[in-house]
Amino acid sequence: YKTQMCKNFEAHGFCGFGDKCNFAHGKEELRSGGRAPSDTRHFKTRLCKTFALKGKCPYGDNCTYAH
Repeated sequence: YKTQMCKNFEAHGFCGFGDKCNFAHGKEELRSGGRAPSDTRHFKTRLCKTFALKGKCPYGDNCTYAH
């Protein structure tokens, strides 16, 4: 389901989400387009506390919480 590279990992060489990140941390994790298998899709069901308080989040689209 990881069809895009993680912007944080590309820019900084690490990502605070680690294995829970929805984006690839290397070309070996990249998958071709198409839909993810139904059992691996993630839905953002909780609001990002940082975004709620500050109106922005350093993780942007990589955040696992809803904005």
